[in-house]
Amino acid sequence: MLGTNQTDDREWLTCLITMKENIREVKEKLKCSNLKGKHDFCCPTALVPSSRS
Repeated sequence: MLGTNQTDDREWLTCLITMKENIREVKEKLKCSNLKGKHDFCCPTALVPSSRS
C-alpha cells in the first residue's frame, strides 16, 4: 500500500491542480468517486488531508 502512495500522490496533486478552482466540490465528489471505487476525474479520498480530520 505504501508503494502506491507515491503514484497516488502525483495523481492527487494533478487532481488538485486541475480542479483548483473547485477544490470544495472536489472534496465532496471525491467521496462519491471513492465509494464507487473509481476516480475518472479525481483521486481517492484517502489522499485528502482534510478528510482525515
